[in-house]
Amino acid sequence: MNLLSPNHDRWLVVALAALFFLFPLSKSLYVLPLLFVAALSFKYASPFQWWPLIRSRPLLWVPLALYALILLHSPGSPASTDEIFEHLRKYARLLIFVFLFLVFVGEEQRQRAALKGFTAAMVVIVGLTWFRIVWPNDLLGSQTDGSALFGDYITQNIMVAFFTLIAFHHARHSLKRWMRLTWSVVLVLSITSITHHSIGRTGLVLLLAVWLTYFAFVLRGWKLIMGTVALSLLAYSVYATSDHLQSRLNQALAEARHAEVDNLSSFGHRLYNYRTTPRMILDKPIFGHGTGSYHSQICRYLYRVEQCPVFQRHPHNQFLFLAAEHGLVGGGLYLALIVGLFLYAFKSRSSLSSRTNLLALAVLMLVDSMFNSPLFSSRESQFFTFMAGLFLAMNESVTTRHVGVDSERG
Repeated sequence: MNLLSPNHDRWLVVALAALFFLFPLSKSLYVLPLLFVAALSFKYASPFQWWPLIRSRPLLWVPLALYALILLHSPGSPASTDEIFEHLRKYARLLIFVFLFLVFVGEEQRQRAALKGFTAAMVVIVGLTWFRIVWPNDLLGSQTDGSALFGDYITQNIMVAFFTLIAFHHARHSLKRWMRLTWSVVLVLSITSITHHSIGRTGLVLLLAVWLTYFAFVLRGWKLIMGTVALSLLAYSVYATSDHLQSRLNQALAEARHAEVDNLSSFGHRLYNYRTTPRMILDKPIFGHGTGSYHSQICRYLYRVEQCPVFQRHPHNQFLFLAAEHGLVGGGLYLALIVGLFLYAFKSRSSLSSRTNLLALAVLMLVDSMFNSPLFSSRESQFFTFMAGLFLAMNESVTTRHVGVDSERG
């Protein structure tokens, strides 16, 4: 199932490693290696092989159908031209997801290079985060306010939460003892960068989701019971030792209690979105109001119209966002995409680490979509669509079943 001749594969492998190294670090620098990947793929591949691959894999139809729906809903949308093009540009990563799957499927070397590129980028992110913690400086700033160094803290915490699983694989399966110890340190630093030194609560929830997924998927019987107890004790220890974490959780509870009177707090903002956006959906429940329409049309459904500039960006829920603009059809397609990732993970015959990574990614995507808009937010959509293309391909064929083991050994 090779899409490229091995003689021409070297530069494509390098470009993929660069792509997956750069996209976690920047939302723009990755474009150059992505263009190289596209050029090399179309130059040396046989695109005629791609259509049979797409046709025989129904999961790939879903992102294509969702983007087609977004395109079809552009003419006649009440949104401005700029808003429509913004949606077409951001949701185009659905097409990149399909493209990357086609580039990666059946190609272990490309898969390994991309995973190593992402791993290296996350080591840089965690390392520089702790550098700011230990040594605040004028160049990198300080971590005292919990803000992120690379992009927004939500996206950084999402990526780091997922990266803890990769670090754990390396800590368990690296062949040399010093490598296992090194990765164990990286794992602890990654976890505590979220639990003790970040202002975000999203990362806390997703970190817990990642490890609940791992224990539920990997462990059985008494091991599952013991693992659950250990995870509970570890979570309590983290909470007890982190004043930062306690203050953030206490603040969330306070915001939830006062959400009716203060809809501008982080929690109150989201709860208000969850009350108003369904009103917009119910007006046009099947196909929605059109591409980009949320930004202007939601103002008609707010209880206080003067708050429109605060609430018109997105509803902090990807399902509601798509349903408002593209109806239950759009929201259903997005749900089908996530369910498809789950099914791939459960049916895969690839390595345990590859299956676990795909399942954890699907869990993160599902949970994050409940209180963020991961397909619309640039950095989040880069992470989820690029990694989904990679891990879906790693779980596609038995020819990739050793990829995860190789990557785990560092």
